[in-house]
Amino acid sequence: MVDGKVCSALSNTSSMMCHICKATISKMNDIVSLKSYSVEPETLQFELSVLHAYIRCFECLLHIACRLEVKIWKVTKDKKELIEKRKKNLQIEFRRKMILIVDIPKSGSGTTNDGNTARRFFANPSLSSEITGLSENETKRNEVDEYIDDEESELVEGFEEEIDYESEKCEQNEEEKDDEVEEENDEGVEKAKEEDFKDEQHRTI
Repeated sequence: MVDGKVCSALSNTSSMMCHICKATISKMNDIVSLKSYSVEPETLQFELSVLHAYIRCFECLLHIACRLEVKIWKVTKDKKELIEKRKKNLQIEFRRKMILIVDIPKSGSGTTNDGNTARRFFANPSLSSEITGLSENETKRNEVDEYIDDEESELVEGFEEEIDYESEKCEQNEEEKDDEVEEENDEGVEKAKEEDFKDEQHRTI
């Protein structure tokens, strides 16, 4: 599947620049000038997979949510700590409310921001907006309209099965922990009763 890195390599463009119109991040904020940029038709042939489009749209909203309090894209040193704190709070909320591990580096390469995470984010725009602080309308507008071929359909099904398995395993682990705590409490109560019984016997003697 073709992703942004492949498009940048094929068009000989920096990863920090749009491979279609050659606009950089700073230029993208200038809406008036952006409308006048010319599109290079040959770059449109690369396309992007639906899966990667989902991930990139999700990551874009996530990065905006992390910067809501400072409202800047390029992070300065004095704002970095504030953004990191906001990011950690978002990660905690996603894990607690949606059982999603978001934007955590994986061993080897990449992060936990995969297609399945992105799909679950857009599948519940109301809860996702509540967590990120973005409007529900904004979240819905960034969702990708799906056209999935057979190959990608198999991948999607695989992702869904994987997340279902992980969710079940997580719930099972929580139940096992609760059972262990109950057993420990029961054992503690039994020991306390035995000690009380021994004390009474000693007093009787």
